[in-house]
Amino acid sequence: MPVPYKHQLLRAQAVDELDWPPQASSSDSSDSLGSGEAAPNQNDGIFKVMLVGESGVGKSTLAGTFGGLQGDSAHEPENSEDSYERRIIVDKEEVTLVVYDIWEQGDAGGWLQDHCLQTGDAFLIVFSVTDRRSFSKVPETLLRLRAGRPHHDLPVILVGNKSDLARSREVSLEEGRHLAGTLSCKHIETSAALHHNTRELFEGAVRQIRESLTKKAKRFLANLVPRNAKFFKQRSRSCHDLSVL
Repeated sequence: MPVPYKHQLLRAQAVDELDWPPQASSSDSSDSLGSGEAAPNQNDGIFKVMLVGESGVGKSTLAGTFGGLQGDSAHEPENSEDSYERRIIVDKEEVTLVVYDIWEQGDAGGWLQDHCLQTGDAFLIVFSVTDRRSFSKVPETLLRLRAGRPHHDLPVILVGNKSDLARSREVSLEEGRHLAGTLSCKHIETSAALHHNTRELFEGAVRQIRESLTKKAKRFLANLVPRNAKFFKQRSRSCHDLSVL
């Protein structure tokens, strides 16, 4: 069901205190971890996904579609809701997923967008395949995300929305995949209007968050026991698409 952002912000701030603790004191220096990375958070089962991207690419429609995943059809919310929360089952495990559509509520570079950067567990950079300009802005947006969280392996998915508008297409599937591979991100095309690949998108976001947490835990353990670091090496998955879904 939709959750008003004013309530979500308060809870997100509370969760932040667990996700990103204050800088350790000199007696408990982060140097002991080797990379300045904090211990992996024992999260409370709530994953926060941020929809980011240019205006008009379909972020609100995607958010509304997520809010109605159990319904018969996709819809654009009549009252511009900014966040949706629901419990979903991914790979036989239940998780609470909160999808935020608040990127455009603040000025570019403002506190609200900074809040998105600092609290998101995963980011869906949405562009429209009918708008090359929105596609060209993807690298800039990703650079900002990674600059805001330099010590985090952020789960990021490039989402080419409006794939149903074939006659108006300006960005090919191959171009989207190539950019995702270049930027080391996942990629998927969706049609929020037709509910195409939307479930796959949000389930994929959950899987990417879980994989990121697993990698973080392994790096943490490897830094505690450097001699066994090679035991924790994990072969990276292909980034050119969402074939792992």
